[in-house]
Amino acid sequence: KSVAANRLRPPPVAMAPSALLLAQIFALFAIVALVQRVLEGHKPWLRSSTRDEPPARTGLSTEQPDGIDALGVRALAAVNNTAAGEGLVEVPRGGHAEVTLVANDTDGEAGRAEVQNVSGAAGRAEVQPATNGTSEEAGRAEVPPRWTPTGGNFVQCAPGCGSRFGAKCPLVVALHGAGDRDGSIMKRLLFGWNNALLFADASYCIVFPVSTYGWNWNLAHRSPDFQLVVNVANQAISAYNIDTSAVYLLGYSNGGCFGYALMCGFTRNPFIAFASIEAQPTYTYARFRRYCCPNPKFHLMAVQGTADTAYPIDRVYSAAFCATQPQVVQKHGKQDNRCSGPSSGSAVFMANTKITAYEDDCQAGGSASLYTVIGGTHNALTNTLWKEVWHYYTAVVPSDLQ
Repeated sequence: KSVAANRLRPPPVAMAPSALLLAQIFALFAIVALVQRVLEGHKPWLRSSTRDEPPARTGLSTEQPDGIDALGVRALAAVNNTAAGEGLVEVPRGGHAEVTLVANDTDGEAGRAEVQNVSGAAGRAEVQPATNGTSEEAGRAEVPPRWTPTGGNFVQCAPGCGSRFGAKCPLVVALHGAGDRDGSIMKRLLFGWNNALLFADASYCIVFPVSTYGWNWNLAHRSPDFQLVVNVANQAISAYNIDTSAVYLLGYSNGGCFGYALMCGFTRNPFIAFASIEAQPTYTYARFRRYCCPNPKFHLMAVQGTADTAYPIDRVYSAAFCATQPQVVQKHGKQDNRCSGPSSGSAVFMANTKITAYEDDCQAGGSASLYTVIGGTHNALTNTLWKEVWHYYTAVVPSDLQ
């Protein structure tokens, strides 16, 4: 049967020379397309912007919407650093930038550079003083990251901070209150419109993380926000020149309650001190039991207004909360850290504010201070408050910077 079948099969059709040439050309185009796809896999900045995935929400964003590296656009070469020139620079998506013209960078002063990404959208980048950056020769410049209001988790540093060429600086992680999605309200109340007072009195780096669900911080026992905030802090420490003995947490209202939950129960964190503004601690659960802030190893500043009706000074918010702020300060300072005292005094910057402090002879690695604002309400965020918080961080909390 096979022999007969073979006899009945038609003979193979010989391909004409022109058809063969066409087939070879199509095969060549296919090979070129395949090579291009492979190259795209190794160079993400070649990909179309429509194929980009949204940034991860587990720490510092790896890619900004305008294509500028979120961990710090670093100028690889500052060429033609004239005293008055400004130029454009192409920024690979999620990569680095070469600054070709930097303004006012010949005498060691910080300048500005125009930044343009691959999609054509222009941006601006602050340029720190260039090393060896004269008008005659190329130098190197450190460029802090662009801080955008969306996407969250971007670090902003004072001039001279955040650069491996400069001195180590503190890091502040600020947790917004309920409904303040990107921390912009908290930022404006603390530092004024356009952040005019952000670095007016001190040098540091600061980041306002965005919670997993956007509006509020999740206080549940296994909340993903705990690891998110720790990731933000640790990645900022790795990317910037941060003094690890000066990493501070600040939380207001819902952000303060979350800060208590983090510091009291999530002990694998880099924070040495926590400033809680108008908040209360929730119970910490471990081994099927519940505790009221069992971790003694951090310095606590608790700011409490006597007229706050959201988190009152004399009663807990609900059954999920374990103490008022006066109660947790006494427990954390006197009982858990075995500090002497309390001592008393008045705040340095805030009016009508008395301090009750357990800060001396402490035995367990922490301390606690209560700042009672006479007549103070829940609306406590002001630049004066920030000055008091910063004074606490730098005057009370031990640090390698002091």
